[in-house]
Amino acid sequence: ALAAMIAEMDTVGVRLGIMNGRHNVNRPVPVHIEDKDLHELSNRFYQRWQNAFAKPVTLNPTFAGSTLVGGADADIIVEGTLIEFKTSRQARPVDRDHLWQLLGYVLLDFEDAYNIYAIGFDFVRR
Repeated sequence: ALAAMIAEMDTVGVRLGIMNGRHNVNRPVPVHIEDKDLHELSNRFYQRWQNAFAKPVTLNPTFAGSTLVGGADADIIVEGTLIEFKTSRQARPVDRDHLWQLLGYVLLDFEDAYNIYAIGFDFVRR
């Protein structure tokens, strides 16, 4: 689970850079993670998610329709709830585009392989 969180922290910088128009897909945004920051994020992740460790969990799921949009993979699905991790320090870390992103994942699950019935965000810095 920690590996999934670290992978998410790496990709968040790329996603935010692309959405803000500062970078393009071929030039990833560098993400620098300090040891103290990583330690704090991993502790928060454990405290929030330790009860889910015994439940059915899918890390980094892809969907039947992922290839139609050039590839799409989510962060985590826990018992039918699709959850997106957000590590932004912004006061308002989620906007309409983020919501559309999650809804897009649900729609790309053409075969209902994950039985997604809910979506949510986990603001790991809060």
